[in-house]
Amino acid sequence: MVVGAQQNVTAPRDEALPVFLDCLACDFDYIRRTILFVNWVRDREDARVHALVTTQQTGGGGTEFNINLMGQQDLEDVQDIIRLTTDQTDTEQEIRERLTHTLELGLARFAAGTELGRRIQLSFEPDVGQQFAQASPEDDPWSFWVFSVGLDGFFSGQATTSSASFGGAVSADRTTEQWKIRLSGSGSYSRDKFELSEDEDFVSVAKAYRGNALVVKSVGDHWSVGFRSSGNTSTFSNTDRTLRLAPAIEYSFFPYSESSERDFRLLYSAGVNAMNYAEETIFNVTEETLYDQNLNATLDLIQSWGSARVSLETSVLLNDLSENRITFSGGSDWRVFRGFSLLVLGSIARIADQRSIPLGGTTDEDILLRRRELLTSFSYSLSLGLSSTFGSIFANVVNPRFSF
Repeated sequence: MVVGAQQNVTAPRDEALPVFLDCLACDFDYIRRTILFVNWVRDREDARVHALVTTQQTGGGGTEFNINLMGQQDLEDVQDIIRLTTDQTDTEQEIRERLTHTLELGLARFAAGTELGRRIQLSFEPDVGQQFAQASPEDDPWSFWVFSVGLDGFFSGQATTSSASFGGAVSADRTTEQWKIRLSGSGSYSRDKFELSEDEDFVSVAKAYRGNALVVKSVGDHWSVGFRSSGNTSTFSNTDRTLRLAPAIEYSFFPYSESSERDFRLLYSAGVNAMNYAEETIFNVTEETLYDQNLNATLDLIQSWGSARVSLETSVLLNDLSENRITFSGGSDWRVFRGFSLLVLGSIARIADQRSIPLGGTTDEDILLRRRELLTSFSYSLSLGLSSTFGSIFANVVNPRFSF
């Protein structure tokens, strides 16, 4: 797409369409250098078009970009939604080129009514010898399976302390319109050594290994059924071996196809847990079988005013209904007014289901290093943030000098 001469392309252009780009996954510098027929503005209220770009992961490990172009002011009746899917193997350069090109095509519709619209030219370059026949899907030699393997290690130390940790993870995923299958395993090992005196050292070791399986079957636009299973061992949780199997059913109040913009779901599961503890617990057992049920309600919104997520999860042990847990969590990035945003993140939980706490209690070292689960009746967290931006409304200029 060509828009005539490109001299002084970063200066504000009175005749150009003012656009506000709302995208955490975009290379804004690259977009500003490439799309020259609009004025990029800093605040949504100054724009005639709000370009909201959201993402979600695809089954093949790629990314689906949802580009929602919303007209404002005199264009408030105009809206367009474009979806772009990239592959896991695409490079960062390929992804930003495709995303920028798709965004450029979408904005051309809105810019057509401006003074610069008459200078926009579209061109198409077909491949040599290309025949425009009906496209047909190619067979996938991997049958939609995607595999991943990762390893990591960390070492540090000084005269009186040393630390070492190792970790690894493997996964196998298969996602189609009808089925979602995820198999994964992970492990971690860490060792910290402290020299407390000339004759005394303290060594702390933490280990955790976990395997998970998820199988989900689509049942229409709003329902899904499936199950989760897992097995793990953890020094933090005092578990020598645990096995879990939990069938589940989910209802989405909105069609799953709208999940990148709004998502409100209820997930119910009921499971059986075979527990083997490394040390005798406060309930005087080293092994037991537990039955539980869980209900999770989650609301996600990504809109022009910002984003929000609220989740309420409840679980109860059917062996003893007095042992339960309720967790409420949420977060919001809300544009209160022009140039002013409020960020809130928090959670609170009522805890009455800690079956694995060791009978012998915890040492001061365990508490300080946070290597053991501690007995508690509640937990909470809260994070608040404010940001304010003011000044020139234009955001066309790109100057990378002294950017380290």
